[in-house]
Amino acid sequence: MLNALWLILAAQAGTSTVAEVQLAEPNPSAMTSKEIHEFNAKVARNHPHFIRCVRAADTGSLVARKSTCRTNRDWAAREANDRDQIRGIGDDLTTRSASSSSN
Repeated sequence: MLNALWLILAAQAGTSTVAEVQLAEPNPSAMTSKEIHEFNAKVARNHPHFIRCVRAADTGSLVARKSTCRTNRDWAAREANDRDQIRGIGDDLTTRSASSSSN
């Protein structure tokens, strides 16, 4: 609500465009799908605060799906974290195999 008011005031003042106005980072887990849709209508798809939702199958179920919604920034941070963890596991395996072959 406060963000919408800020956008209206900034647009009326004529000092900046909607694209230049900084939005507060949303909390997708506390938003309904309608609120996410309305928020995304104001933001470009490549904006860090644009919310993407991904549906994945629940473990052990052929039918149930779970929807996970995060901002582009959150998805990027998660992907970077996953990459770092996988790289660390690969480094550990390489170090262990190199040290075991030298014995």
